[in-house]
Amino acid sequence: MTERRAAEIRVVTYVFKRHVGEIYGGERSCAAVLSAMAELRRAVVVNCDNGFASLVRMAGIPVRVIPAGDPFTGFREARWRTRLRHAVDWFRHNAELFRALHGAQPDVVHANDVREVVMGGLALALLRRPVVTHVRCEMRMRAMHQAVLCLSASSVSVSQAICDTHIRRAHPALRKRIAQRSRVIHNGVDLAAVDRRLATVDRPALRKALGLAPGDVVALVVGSFEERKGQLELVRDVLPQALVALPALHVLMAGGTKGDGYRERTAQAVRRLPAPERVRILGFRADVPDLLAVTDMVLLPSKQEGLPRAILEAAASSVPAVAFGVSGTPETIIDGSSGFIVAPGDHDSFRARLVQLGRDGALRRRMGRSARTLAEQRFELNTTGRRTAAVIVAAADAARSRR
Repeated sequence: MTERRAAEIRVVTYVFKRHVGEIYGGERSCAAVLSAMAELRRAVVVNCDNGFASLVRMAGIPVRVIPAGDPFTGFREARWRTRLRHAVDWFRHNAELFRALHGAQPDVVHANDVREVVMGGLALALLRRPVVTHVRCEMRMRAMHQAVLCLSASSVSVSQAICDTHIRRAHPALRKRIAQRSRVIHNGVDLAAVDRRLATVDRPALRKALGLAPGDVVALVVGSFEERKGQLELVRDVLPQALVALPALHVLMAGGTKGDGYRERTAQAVRRLPAPERVRILGFRADVPDLLAVTDMVLLPSKQEGLPRAILEAAASSVPAVAFGVSGTPETIIDGSSGFIVAPGDHDSFRARLVQLGRDGALRRRMGRSARTLAEQRFELNTTGRRTAAVIVAAADAARSRR
């Protein structure tokens, strides 16, 4: 791919946020890769003007906002009048999306996830441009999911595990077609930006602001509070004995809520702990890179993941992690070297690894260095951007050759 050829390609990235509010890992990874594809002529269409749109604008990328809510959540349980209203909203959004895309005349539409292709399916079909679909988490591979992957010019899975799972779950008649269109490109982290940020953090002041003493061992949990992230089970099944075994342990839990009461249930469980003052729910934080500067380890108790950005950013900051080995998570940690991978649901082993890492400062430093090396080798943002841009250019070239 030459720079001259790439500069001719117009790509519009379509992002549809179901939960309007805080920006989560998938959107942050999308914004990062867009910033790294500067050789393309980029634009973004999004359904709400929030932190994601701000990140994209900071990268100099034009943003078009088409306000819309999620018409699919609760659709099956809704009464027919509500279903009809949601269907009308879907058609209206597709009409506006089509007008926006038709005006932009992209060579390729880049969908941030499979949900975007479903949400904007009518507009994309009418536009008749190749679609490159990012796949950021595991799906049940219902008929609609399989149709999206079959009809996309290419699908980019953020982990090998997700790619393999979807091919395995697909109908036997569709597996070859889906596999031919599938690519694996890990999410990336701007390592230079991480280093600049870490160099400016006043660690003693931040620890003091968080109520931490110099000798405290800090474990950070990052992720939106929802069932699949597993914070409640961490508090209920891991921390009671871990806090007793490791008196210096302090746990910080950063993440927004999606309004289903899960964070409140987790907070109730924290209050029942033997040392509740050593576990703090911070809420949504935009300064996670700063928090990593005062963190000794990251904990990821998720039951389902794509490629967890919390682990990538921890590795970039030389922080080891303990995580359940779900989905793409084992691709972010070298077990026993840059952190520990534990069998999903094995809370006893998770606790043992947490305590082991908490007691051994030399082990934490050694694993932190290994984690940074892994980030440099596997998750460098420029590599992610270059490989993603190549997929988009190839889709544009293939479409042009068929005209």
